[in-house]
Amino acid sequence: MFNVAGVLVLLPLEIATGALSRLAAFLGTTFQDVGGMHLANPLRWATLPAIEGLAWLVREQPVILLIVAVGLTYGMLISIVKLLRSLMLTRLEHFFDTHLFRTAARAMLFGTLLTFAVQSSSIPTSLAIPLAAAGVLKLSQLYPFSLGANVGTTLTAILAALATANPAAVAVAFAHLLFNVISILIIWPVPAVRRIPVSVAVGMGRWAYRRPIMPVAFILLFYFAIPISAVILLH
Repeated sequence: MFNVAGVLVLLPLEIATGALSRLAAFLGTTFQDVGGMHLANPLRWATLPAIEGLAWLVREQPVILLIVAVGLTYGMLISIVKLLRSLMLTRLEHFFDTHLFRTAARAMLFGTLLTFAVQSSSIPTSLAIPLAAAGVLKLSQLYPFSLGANVGTTLTAILAALATANPAAVAVAFAHLLFNVISILIIWPVPAVRRIPVSVAVGMGRWAYRRPIMPVAFILLFYFAIPISAVILLH
């Protein structure tokens, strides 16, 4: 919901002024020859044998592999939540409260660094979900952590784009970074505005809990129907 709020604020501004695209293009031109790098992905190395083994077991049938992968994902999330509730819950909560998530700035920085290390914002967010379900972390702590993860995922993309020395690729990577940073600078400093995405998320979470079909409808609406409609209308 924070990203949706960012789009609602920045998209009209971009359509009216083109400021974001111009700034991204300027940064892309400025940094295109500085050189970049492709970071090694330790998570991929760790999981690749299991992925290849699972693919071999199902004879590399994509539909079966997808079903098994989704089932394993849900099963592991349920298992992690149960384990967190039964093992060291108080100790974990104290550690997070006094160290990693003590302040919003620290939680945001931790989210950025962790995402940069694993090169995916989905992984830190997915790890945070069972922590919240087990009661280890509060939504107010996960909120800045998720924003940091949004920023962290853009950093590896910038490094990879710089390695191509392609102005268009570098500009796109910087546009991604600028969108996330500017959204945070606009929404986060104002407490009343900052609380809007959280309030909407809480309401939608309760709604989805009562009606399991709602998350599917949300994905179809926000990730397919609205973007396709926007592209059609803008052209």
